[in-house]
Amino acid sequence: MGQSVIVACEPSWEVAAFRPIFDQVAGELGVLAVGDDTQLELREQDIQLPFPAILYADADDAGYIEDYATNELLDPVFRQQVVAFRFFTIMFHSLEATRRLLELFAVEAGLRGERAWFDTDYGWVIDARHFLRELEQNPHWDWRFLKEEP
Repeated sequence: MGQSVIVACEPSWEVAAFRPIFDQVAGELGVLAVGDDTQLELREQDIQLPFPAILYADADDAGYIEDYATNELLDPVFRQQVVAFRFFTIMFHSLEATRRLLELFAVEAGLRGERAWFDTDYGWVIDARHFLRELEQNPHWDWRFLKEEP
């Protein structure tokens, strides 16, 4: 069964801007990167196998903004910033591939001086900079689960 993560980022991002990231991960993992201006996919050579990851732009940014901005359980900084974001969904079967996609995206967003967040689909959001700090401490970190506070 596949899982998903939502990328909330500056409106300057389009599906095509993710292409170099998908190409790099495909090369690292020995899979194919295919797609167009509406969707990108990491695909195994054997199409019978589950896809590692698919990214597409979400059509209803306003719906996401309303849901996120009014959700009092989410990070208050995210709730303030979300009104300026657009949204992409990454559906995935490969935790490794998706971790690397998110890492490379977070680095690129940082280089651009842009804000970005990831909705883990497990009830919490994480700032892309925090995501990178966690990976520096543990390259195999699983972003889907909250770290226990001491």
